[in-house]
Amino acid sequence: MRRLYPMRTILLGAFLLVGLTLPVRAAITKGPYLQNPSPRAVTVQWETDEPGDAVVRFCPAAEGYRGPVQAAAGKLHEKVVMDGTPRSPGTPAPAFYLYRARLENLAPNTEYRYWVENSVEGKGAVASEPRIFRTWPAKAERVTFIVYGDSRSNPEAHRAVARHFNGHSPDFILHTGDCVSSGNVYQAWGPEFFAPLADLLDHVPIFIARGNHDGKAAGILRLFDMPGGRTWYSFDYEPVHVVVLDSYEEGKAVLDWLEKDLAGSTAPWKIAVYHEPTFNLGGHRSAAGRTTFLPLFEKYGVDVVLTGHSHLYERFRPLRRAGVPGARPITFITTGGGGAGLYDVQQHPVLAATAEVHHYCVFTVDAERLSMQAFTDEGRELDAFTVSKKDGRYDEAYLAQARPMEAAILAQASARLGPPVLVTLPSGSAPVAAVLKVDLSGLGPETAVTVRVADASAESYAAEPVALKISAGKSAEVRLLVRALKPVTTETAGKEQVLRPPLRFAISVGAADVQEAIESADAVLKPSAPSK
Repeated sequence: MRRLYPMRTILLGAFLLVGLTLPVRAAITKGPYLQNPSPRAVTVQWETDEPGDAVVRFCPAAEGYRGPVQAAAGKLHEKVVMDGTPRSPGTPAPAFYLYRARLENLAPNTEYRYWVENSVEGKGAVASEPRIFRTWPAKAERVTFIVYGDSRSNPEAHRAVARHFNGHSPDFILHTGDCVSSGNVYQAWGPEFFAPLADLLDHVPIFIARGNHDGKAAGILRLFDMPGGRTWYSFDYEPVHVVVLDSYEEGKAVLDWLEKDLAGSTAPWKIAVYHEPTFNLGGHRSAAGRTTFLPLFEKYGVDVVLTGHSHLYERFRPLRRAGVPGARPITFITTGGGGAGLYDVQQHPVLAATAEVHHYCVFTVDAERLSMQAFTDEGRELDAFTVSKKDGRYDEAYLAQARPMEAAILAQASARLGPPVLVTLPSGSAPVAAVLKVDLSGLGPETAVTVRVADASAESYAAEPVALKISAGKSAEVRLLVRALKPVTTETAGKEQVLRPPLRFAISVGAADVQEAIESADAVLKPSAPSK
């Protein structure tokens, strides 16, 4: 939300006007923070260390405190008991109390002043400082939002990234997951997530994609009022339709919902957010959603996919299917540099940019133009790109950057490819089966894949090429009967017995415009039979 500046000084006169008293011992320990916004409503959530009567008071900011002050009752959403906290025998476990209030019947695109009160019997009332937020417009011509992820584990690094956010006046924030080191440990959320964002979340709403470190869905839903009350949901801020998915919920119900959601959107731009990447060459080298989410993204024209999980920055060149008329490109970005320890990056022609650095991304979008800038935790521009689209057609400069999606699948397969394994050494008269495990998730069943002896090994080994049948684009185990053309021995390389001369296999994809072929590592000898 634009140009929103939280007030950091309690206005004593205003508190006297509404009859507040100073707190005795009760305290607001998290928030207030904004959730689930719309042009006419927003959820305010906060946490206290004492139960009581809760209310949010609010009024149009332009009227100061002279206008009518409205009130929305705060409902006790959940009591969280700290059972594992050390304490004296007979002393009850400390607890925290989560409250929510839904502010409704608001005017679109209007600034409101608000504050939270909790009244505790016998202890008076505690109130937050007044804050200001702006409701979303009923129809927006332009939107600015921030995307980042993997803020867990290191609050100081998270704070160094987040300190730049207010300067961009974002309308909302998207978090790609792993907000904290262990989401099932309630105490982690305060120092690792809410404290570094304390100057932001009271006036800018944040949307969360569940990460593997964030714990169970129920634990996230008690802290965040997600649209629909689930960890997968969507929302619109014209001209953008955002769908937030849960990497750990890919069943039929989710996919049916996703297809209906994307098919029903007429927004000029569609953006998907979830935790584990679909394309990722550095870090975890994840390939999540290749056979579930990705086909629907391609079918319904998702423009940008934003993920985290690998603690680095990667932007792929636009990827689209080779040889498929009308195939639409998708830009995949991994933004996992919000604070967690960083991972090594890889370089490859399918990547437009990559960096091992704490960072965040800023998107600015109107009906015909989407721009992104990535910044380091020092505020230095790391990467940027712009794409224009008119009447659903991308500009030629963007299309010229596109690479075949099959090339990216091969590149990632190369990064994940293990060595071929033989149980005995081959000879000229006794061919031996070499087993190679290949992950080509995402290739279509019509894509021809060939595995053969690599050119560099062809003078020493022979084997009939194998035409690989892709079953739903999943990983496969390939067996080639290898015959030696020269005497074969082994040498020790680390913990492996490597064949000498080296035996390598080449894997190629027979798709139009795909020139890449990848090679395995040197084959190894393992006397025990390879797994089936």
